[in-house]
Amino acid sequence: MSATTVYLYVNAGLYAVFALWCTLAPERTATSLGYLSRSNDGKVEYLTVYGGLQWGLAILFATLATHRAPATLALAIAIGLYAPLAFYRWGAIARHRGVSGMILAVAVLETALFIAALVLWFTR
Repeated sequence: MSATTVYLYVNAGLYAVFALWCTLAPERTATSLGYLSRSNDGKVEYLTVYGGLQWGLAILFATLATHRAPATLALAIAIGLYAPLAFYRWGAIARHRGVSGMILAVAVLETALFIAALVLWFTR
């Protein structure tokens, strides 16, 4: 199994775990991520983005790994996803100091996945 395939499976697994966690314990995950669910609109939006979108990303990365998608396409998708997430998250952390450890852990994870995709991109 290639390093790129392993990387894609890791991404799929992470998103599946996060989607399941957000779907099964939305109040707990929303609170730990700093969200306050005050209305049904907010609850629907949270479940859609943090449950549905995460499942979609898990399926995407699993499909890319399982069907042996060209490494160029798979890594371009990963870089295209993680670059803005990492830059926006670190920029927001710099602007809004005093965030929780959970937010910092997510920032580190997204940055590590971005760097791993870049390393795989430049070393294949």
